[in-house]
Amino acid sequence: SATGDHGVVSGDLVGCTASNGHFADAEAGSGKSVSADVSLDGTAKDDYRLTSATAWTSADVDKASSTTTVSCSAGPFVYNGNAQTPCSASVTGAGGLSQALTVNYSGNLHAGTATASASYAGDANHEGSNDSQSFTIAKRDVTASISAADKTYDGSDAADITGCSLESAT
Repeated sequence: SATGDHGVVSGDLVGCTASNGHFADAEAGSGKSVSADVSLDGTAKDDYRLTSATAWTSADVDKASSTTTVSCSAGPFVYNGNAQTPCSASVTGAGGLSQALTVNYSGNLHAGTATASASYAGDANHEGSNDSQSFTIAKRDVTASISAADKTYDGSDAADITGCSLESAT
């Protein structure tokens, strides 16, 4: 209600419109100062004068999400005695967040399922995120060779195997 020379008189159609709102800065935080340009509207607006063309309040800027992505090149990946590292990782987010991340591997030395993972801890303006991808390391083919002892005919097809060896990797 209006008291003295201040406030809107009961029954008058007058309001305000705010535009050009801005936080004091773009960083995430609590209780941050916000300003906006204000103007009068309504049929009785010409009977009023704003005490300031700018109004102030406070509000929070919450951290934005981030997205971590792990990408692995197409296989096939075959066991070769070395750790397989076919993946890369990056994080993206609001405000231009875009950077490469370190990929951590598990199970990537031997044949079977391996996992590549990456994490982003977050920063002052972004929440943390993580991702992982699996890839398969196939068993390596190998050919066996045997040697057998000669024998005198005895009516049996049994053979005395004297050795077995595998080809070396090339």
